[in-house]
Amino acid sequence: GTRIADVRRKISAESMLAAAKIVRKKIQEQWGDFQGDEPILAKKRCFDVKTDSWIEEQVMIQIEKKPFGQGALRECFRMKEVHMATDCQRLARVTSPV
Repeated sequence: GTRIADVRRKISAESMLAAAKIVRKKIQEQWGDFQGDEPILAKKRCFDVKTDSWIEEQVMIQIEKKPFGQGALRECFRMKEVHMATDCQRLARVTSPV
């Protein structure tokens, strides 16, 4: 009983780690050549299913200079959200010699 469960957990963890490594490699391949402009302020909207409403927050983004697709009335650009450390995240990284 317990031994079989331990083996299953180990296999599951190993396969999840292998899958995560594959995904990380694909992301790095897709975004490794990203050359964005200076970060700019933008609005990010996400729909909250629990409250049936939109949540809006300000974020910093970078938009690539060269379009990856175009049509008669449009151009498509890759965009990345620039993650900035919040005060809480900065404080968590500070180690205190107490």
